[in-house]
Amino acid sequence: MLTTRIFAIAVAFALGAGTLYAQDSANQTKERKEVRAERLRKSKDALAALTENRTLIIEANMLRGKYQQHYQATGDNFVLIDGDRVVLQTASIWGPGFNGMGGITLEGRITDYKYELGDGNVPITIMASVSMNGAGFGTLRINVSANGSGTATYQDNWGGRVTFVGTAGDPAHSRVFEGMSFM
Repeated sequence: MLTTRIFAIAVAFALGAGTLYAQDSANQTKERKEVRAERLRKSKDALAALTENRTLIIEANMLRGKYQQHYQATGDNFVLIDGDRVVLQTASIWGPGFNGMGGITLEGRITDYKYELGDGNVPITIMASVSMNGAGFGTLRINVSANGSGTATYQDNWGGRVTFVGTAGDPAHSRVFEGMSFM
């Protein structure tokens, strides 16, 4: 009789502890989701401020060509918006290239700049018409998500296209090196 009563108490205690553990785990999960949501909101607010001030850089870790072929990018591949100035740069380890870094650096001016900040999980979108020295006119489309990942697609008026895929951020905190301009 006593062992049955002890067994019943032990089972009740185990079930109660399991319920408490489940509630604690659910609370921790909820807190982590809230912390992550707050972190993403702050990140998106910072990226929105950079977008409004026309100071943004996308440091690419991958490049895509016109036909969606992928190229792993080494450092110093980026798209920079700094006021009315825009710079697109590719670099590689296979020779000097036009910019002294194995690639090409195009510098130009923004002639038209529009952006949409979006609500919630909708990415920030930038559409800019640009005039590039040595490459003519083109369109630059940038999408930046709240977590800082971004894509920048430059398409010229002759159908050429290159997409930079990487992380977006403040140019003041960037460590990229700008090579010699093409023209």
